[in-house]
Amino acid sequence: MIDFLVGRLIAATPGKAVLDLGGIGVSLEMPPAENDNLHNLIGEEITIYTRLMIREDEIYIYGFRAVEERKLFNLMLSVSGFGPRLALSILGIFSVSEFYVAVLE
Repeated sequence: MIDFLVGRLIAATPGKAVLDLGGIGVSLEMPPAENDNLHNLIGEEITIYTRLMIREDEIYIYGFRAVEERKLFNLMLSVSGFGPRLALSILGIFSVSEFYVAVLE
């Protein structure tokens, strides 16, 4: 597993980010709301916590600014009917603490 990536942020669009890792551009799938914050960091070196998933003919790297977001993403994937896109969408709407409170209530 790739636990995290440290690199220069090249681009941030809704749901995606591109990191320059020593001359290699790595595309990351990210929660949509995360990219609003990342847009101000273009050109700077940042750390992204990751989850690598290999599906039939593609490799996906999901990125998160905080370890807690990645933990919640992994937890949601363990629930039947939750896929990566749904989990990212939820993380784009709720913060980790808001999601836990909503589930408990």
